[in-house]
Amino acid sequence: MATLLLEVAVRATLVATGTACILCALRIRTAGVQHAAWTMVVIAMLLLPIWSVAGPKVPLAVLPANAASWDSGSGASPDPGNVAPRASVTQPGPTPIAETAPTVSQSTRGMVVLMGAYLLGALALLIRLAIGTVHAHRLRRGTVMHAGRATSARCATPITVGWLSPVLILPEGWERWSAAYLDAVLTHEHEHARRHDPLVQWLALLNRAIFWFHPLAWWLERRLATLAEEACDAAVIRAGHSPQDYSDYLIDMARALRRQGRRLNVAGLAMPGSGLPDRMRHIFEELPMTPLPRARVICTLAFCTTSAIVCAAGILTPRPSAVADPHATAGAQVKFDVVSPEPSPTLQVSPALAQQEGVMPSEPVDQTHAGTDAQLANVPDQPRPDSLAGVQGEPVQVSTTNFSGHWKLVSSTAVGPGRGGIDPGGGGEWKTMTIWHSGAPVNCGPECTIVQDTKTLTISRLGTPDAVTPYDNGVVVLNLDGSDSTVTESNGNHYIVHAKWNGDRLVVTYEFECFTSPCTVTQTLSIQDGKLKVVDSFNHVVDYPTHETLTYEKG
Repeated sequence: MATLLLEVAVRATLVATGTACILCALRIRTAGVQHAAWTMVVIAMLLLPIWSVAGPKVPLAVLPANAASWDSGSGASPDPGNVAPRASVTQPGPTPIAETAPTVSQSTRGMVVLMGAYLLGALALLIRLAIGTVHAHRLRRGTVMHAGRATSARCATPITVGWLSPVLILPEGWERWSAAYLDAVLTHEHEHARRHDPLVQWLALLNRAIFWFHPLAWWLERRLATLAEEACDAAVIRAGHSPQDYSDYLIDMARALRRQGRRLNVAGLAMPGSGLPDRMRHIFEELPMTPLPRARVICTLAFCTTSAIVCAAGILTPRPSAVADPHATAGAQVKFDVVSPEPSPTLQVSPALAQQEGVMPSEPVDQTHAGTDAQLANVPDQPRPDSLAGVQGEPVQVSTTNFSGHWKLVSSTAVGPGRGGIDPGGGGEWKTMTIWHSGAPVNCGPECTIVQDTKTLTISRLGTPDAVTPYDNGVVVLNLDGSDSTVTESNGNHYIVHAKWNGDRLVVTYEFECFTSPCTVTQTLSIQDGKLKVVDSFNHVVDYPTHETLTYEKG
């Protein structure tokens, strides 16, 4: 949950920054349009948690193709035309489990404390909002009609309450007001009702309660309250009231509220409203009071909406146009790193290995002076990748197959029992569901984009599942150098998978505990007749398909 809140906070900041830039670039100074734009930011912020978990993702191909292979130490990017796959020979050493255990425990306790603090703050503000909502409902029910207008003795100034059908409530004694005074009040409050400002302000308060830790939520609540009052002030001035008379009315309302001594804890908008000094300055400075042309308003809100969607759903991916040539590594020289935590006497090349490689055994290699980049002596300039099997670890293979492209599903076949034994010949409803599950983690769904370079293969899935939850968050990065790959689920959890080449095919395995015995998912990716084939094999022990083949074409 902490990871989700952090992601939402960052994306909300990007949405707000994009909206501010658009309003500034288009020179929008009208309060009504600004209020509508910032209202969209509040709605986007409230929807971000749901969107981040289950919403569609939009891949943004802005990263360089070899971003995943940059050297984290120097920050330099290797030459894509002369990439040398590296295989490390590392001597095993003891794992300091006792040293890492306290760190994990402290991290867990810290996370529990942070989540407890967040829940306490959110609960306090939600209770306050609920109390204000109940008071507004009781105030509305307790009004009496006087001369055809709702009146309440509890109000010192006019107030508008209600979400879908807002109601204006006047204080007692309003009939002694002058006609101009009453008309200005009615114009101001009716504008609140027409714009549904009470509902917008309630959503801003809810957003502040949920994201109370984010300064943006507090700023949005205050900003929307001020803009709503400024928009209603503009409506009063457009109705023909002079700025001097209207400012006198607002000051009189402020004095009446001060005489009462306290504000009602009600979810609604009451005169004179917030930010009175700045509003009076705007009134006398004659800032834009006339509404903008409809076309300009629509364009502004459309730009803000597009910016919000991109910031909410965007995922940075490497540029497909800059993918390395799949044949660039065909003749690349394989380089071996010899890494040793402490000097050891020698590293011998076995006679059997030397005879297999067609070279004669020679003097031992002294690792003490070899350094971390030393190459094995008497190894040919272009050794076969599988020659590492005689040294240590798994062989590092180089394949010319490139899966890069935009792929669309054209067929799906499932073999094995259907769910509950239904349709045992064709896989039952699993024939559709496994298109989304796809065994994990190679989950293209109905449509995806794959970007492959010399070290990684990145899968960005497009589309939204109907009734299932995929086993990833929409983007999977597989390491092609034989090391483990970490996959992040939509709920923030992680699991480990392993990818390795088998000739021109990429085999991905994932092992996990299911029911009473271990389960294994094996996926094989290949290119056949220009089409992408994903073959999934399951060893589940219940009514699940045992094999599935997904076929994709480039789109």
